[in-house]
Amino acid sequence: MVSSYIVEIPFSTVGGRVIRKRVDCTFNRKQAEQLRQVRAALEAAEAKLANGKLVSSPMHAVQWILEQIADASGKTE
Repeated sequence: MVSSYIVEIPFSTVGGRVIRKRVDCTFNRKQAEQLRQVRAALEAAEAKLANGKLVSSPMHAVQWILEQIADASGKTE
């Protein structure tokens, strides 16, 4: 079963700072399971990243989420 959730995410434009292009982190068990579920649902829906790649990994799932935030905020690269 696939569910959808609406989550309000704070968003602020911050200028003049270094932009990180890589983030390494360790998830707790609940976070890891939630990311697995998001990735599986995106895979099942054949969701694609902006570059056309199918979502097929946890990294892709995070990138897809961030692309949705960018689309909603009107920001582009």
